[in-house]
Amino acid sequence: MKYRAFLLDNDGVICNSNKFHFEGYRDIIKKYYNDIEYTEEEHNTLLGISTYDTFVAILKNHGYENELQKNETIKNITQMEEVKKQDFQTRCENSTPEVLFDGMEEFLKTAHESGIKLVVCSSSSSVRVMLENTKIIKYIDYVVDTAKGSIDCITPNAIKNNKIPGKPAPDLFEIGFLRAKEILKDLKKEEVLGFEDATNGVASIKGAGIDALYIGDIKNPSNEKAFIEKYKVYPDYVLEHSSQVTLNKIKELIEIKEELSL
Repeated sequence: MKYRAFLLDNDGVICNSNKFHFEGYRDIIKKYYNDIEYTEEEHNTLLGISTYDTFVAILKNHGYENELQKNETIKNITQMEEVKKQDFQTRCENSTPEVLFDGMEEFLKTAHESGIKLVVCSSSSSVRVMLENTKIIKYIDYVVDTAKGSIDCITPNAIKNNKIPGKPAPDLFEIGFLRAKEILKDLKKEEVLGFEDATNGVASIKGAGIDALYIGDIKNPSNEKAFIEKYKVYPDYVLEHSSQVTLNKIKELIEIKEELSL
């Protein structure tokens, strides 16, 4: 195996927490705007943006664009953002192993037993409790998350701001690499593979100088546009779904890429 360490996002890669997000947005927007029917199809077009911006986009999509500058609307969005954070925290705290994508525990177990170091890199403050609830924390060598305060603020930008900058800034995965390197002293960036399901996450990985595996629909016009025009990066490997992730599949992708580069 070319790679000696994997850096993995949690939401959408290891755990199918997208369901938690969808249900949270759907229930909260309904309480404030009873006429809005938020669907899973609409939700899937808004992945990878902030909570505040998601509520703004929902309101725009449902005819409230002219209301966005009004104080009452801004107040509502701010309140919904805070409620959404608490809602997601509660759902994560009550998560069970069923939230794992099919085959993900076996993949992590196999990688761990093969000696590959596994670092979870997440901007969610709920990541650790989810890893514990799903009983896969035993396979993980390190967790980079925002809940630990300044302990992981070891890049210049993170030190300066006393917090880890969000994606697409490269800090989250840069820190993940540094933590893996503490375990494997001679680890090089070309021996590390990052896993992401969001375009801004792939930009974060590539910005850290690390190879990226994108899990998602690369042919989706909005995703393709984000890679080519917005972030000007492209993943090294692509799989459509987390259930496809196995060590053998990664080896196969590596072989295909090496053959194409000859």
